[in-house]
Amino acid sequence: MQVKKAAGGCWAINLLQRAVSIALILLVAGIIGGTLWLHIYVAPPGARTVLKFDAGQVKVTRGSLGTQSQTYVQDVLRGAGLIKGSIGILANGRLWFSPSVPESAHQQLRNILMP
Repeated sequence: MQVKKAAGGCWAINLLQRAVSIALILLVAGIIGGTLWLHIYVAPPGARTVLKFDAGQVKVTRGSLGTQSQTYVQDVLRGAGLIKGSIGILANGRLWFSPSVPESAHQQLRNILMP
């Protein structure tokens, strides 16, 4: 005696296929989201100097910066009302700003950081 297969196939296989499809979509979305987050919020790996501003204090996390320049940067960022942000000095002589650093402060920071 032959058992006929249902027209829709086995429900367990269909459920597994849907779960795999959803998992792949979430994986791709996570990879894209993570890449965007890294691109926007993390200083580029080629930055020779990285400054982190948090709770009113500037901390140099890569490279070096003079004490007076750190104080000036700190004053500008406090004056701009920034709570948390990052600035990178790239090897090609350009500056990278995290999105939280207001554009109104960019030129002042360039004047301080770019001799």
